[in-house]
Amino acid sequence: MPRRIEILTKLSAQLMRFLFSRSAENLTIDVNSSKDQISVLIKSTVKLTEKDVELLEGYLRVESHEEMAYYYLPLAGEYGSDEDLMLISMLVNSVEINYDKEKSSLRIGFVIRSQ
Repeated sequence: MPRRIEILTKLSAQLMRFLFSRSAENLTIDVNSSKDQISVLIKSTVKLTEKDVELLEGYLRVESHEEMAYYYLPLAGEYGSDEDLMLISMLVNSVEINYDKEKSSLRIGFVIRSQ
């Protein structure tokens, strides 16, 4: 369980940093934890460019490389780089990203399962 919580907190913090650096007006995080998994839904009102959305998708939709990611996980977030999102995302089991440009509404959902 502690490792799942570390992944949850680091990824959520990096996503908040990413969104607030792009002038997010609000942000909510809904976390549901069970014995087997943690489900997270982040909602934000933020104006993103097409490039921002592509960057976010590139950072979050990466192939799993657990061995490498666990090795570097303690360092993720130390320097506040957006690329940390990619490293932490290697430990997430599924990610959904929905952006409505007209409403400037972003929804990001991710699941972290027990190993």
